[in-house]
Amino acid sequence: MIQLILNLIQPLAVVVFIIAGILSLILKQYHQGAINLCIALANFMIFYGGKFLK
Repeated sequence: MIQLILNLIQPLAVVVFIIAGILSLILKQYHQGAINLCIALANFMIFYGGKFLK
């Protein structure tokens, strides 16, 4: 059950962090924007990388 919930939330987390990173860069908060984009990239690699390893 928990695995199903995490599988549904993970792609949403990637999208949220990408949007937050872009908005931070637009608002000239460069460090926060870079951190958000790095978190989005890490989540993307964890979620989709695991699917390719199966």
